[in-house]
Amino acid sequence: TGAITGTVGGSATSQTFTVKVIDTNGVSATKSLTLTVNVKPSITNASLNAATDGQVGYSQTLTAAGGTLPLAWSISSGTLPTGLGLNAATGAITGTVGGSATTQTPTFMVTDTNGVTATKALTITVNAAPTITTAALPGATLTGPYNQTLAGSLGTVPYTWSITTGTLPLGLGLNAGTGAITGTVNGAATSQTFTVTLTDTNGVTATKSLTITVNAAPAITTGSLPGGTKLSPYNQTVVATGGTTPNVWSISSGTLPTGLSINAATGAITGTVGAGATNQTFTVKVTDTNNVAATKSFTITINAAVAITTASLPGATVTGTYNQSVIATGGTTPFAWSITSGVLPTGLSLNAGTGAITGTVNIAAVNETFTVQVVDTNGSTASQSLTIVINALPTITTTSPLPGGTKNVAYSQTLSVSGGTGPYTWSWSGTPTLPGGLTLDGATGTISGRPNSKATFTFTVTLTDADGVTTSKAFSLKIA
Repeated sequence: TGAITGTVGGSATSQTFTVKVIDTNGVSATKSLTLTVNVKPSITNASLNAATDGQVGYSQTLTAAGGTLPLAWSISSGTLPTGLGLNAATGAITGTVGGSATTQTPTFMVTDTNGVTATKALTITVNAAPTITTAALPGATLTGPYNQTLAGSLGTVPYTWSITTGTLPLGLGLNAGTGAITGTVNGAATSQTFTVTLTDTNGVTATKSLTITVNAAPAITTGSLPGGTKLSPYNQTVVATGGTTPNVWSISSGTLPTGLSINAATGAITGTVGAGATNQTFTVKVTDTNNVAATKSFTITINAAVAITTASLPGATVTGTYNQSVIATGGTTPFAWSITSGVLPTGLSLNAGTGAITGTVNIAAVNETFTVQVVDTNGSTASQSLTIVINALPTITTTSPLPGGTKNVAYSQTLSVSGGTGPYTWSWSGTPTLPGGLTLDGATGTISGRPNSKATFTFTVTLTDADGVTTSKAFSLKIA
């Protein structure tokens, strides 16, 4: 039959040989032929490209070495991810990946024209559709640098980033490969809302709307800082507007008074002022999270510890008005005044803001000793024990009639008083008045002069004490 058949040996090689044919009459012919022996086929793919749920146009071709063409491809076990198919002639795996496809590891088979086969298990990893995980973007600051990177997960890397609607604030740009939004914010930039699109290597996309708020440059709005008091606590916060938090506070030039420091996170200047602290002028700097800064110069005046200089208080008169202030030096205003022990005479009260003791003395009031305390705005304190003596109502004790006088002869008579609170003020009234030539000294109560007429004169003398309490008495005086 001339048929060449059999099973090719595992170690067979290509051979060239001469074939001879002889007919029944003994006539022959010969021909040299070659039979090429190919190695067994093998699948050469080391791995297969990953797919993404929902991917349109997945394409991956299986490759083989050896065997005798044509080759035929098939799946001997397992399945492809949903939506994909295998071309038996070309070994191409193509299709649209199903939305719920999962990772699969089928076993592929290649069969050559001589029926020799090879198999290989390969995995097609199916990744979930990508998503943008950046929830929000921090604010930007006018004139400041900006550097924030968008983040994504799932899908099949590498990603490509783009802005599909809206725009970034002026001065900023998006890096398509890294998702980094960088640049220096233009001085005219405004807040912007835009849509970011992430595209994975298989063309599957995710979108998200994001906003970059553009804040004004920071500015320190605190006008000035109150003074400090030696050996007393101090607590004042420098305030800023604008910028993008968190802020960082510092002293960029000069120094704070001894004992004080600034909190880098809050701008609070706190501490206990040192005994040797002096007035200091310094510059406070605030830097926002985008490295935009503002500065302002301040002075903290250091005052001596507060001290009460009032050593004593004048007396008061029952029923009279009273108005005396306790005085303090040093310290840092405003002051707060209080009575820490004892009580004021009935009817009087202490003004907590001014240290003034005022009121109308009750008729039943008595002498009182009490302790006054002053506290300055920084907590420095001083105390002083004081007494207010309560005097009875004033009474003119000189009797009437007054000793007589002689016309044109010098006359002097001093009226006397008990009770009340000095100094006193004397006045007179009545018809007729004092004899001509005589006067009443308002400070001393002395009637003096040279009377110039003869008669018996009647007049009323009024005494007013320091608390405004008055008493009057009628007198007669005979001039002979």
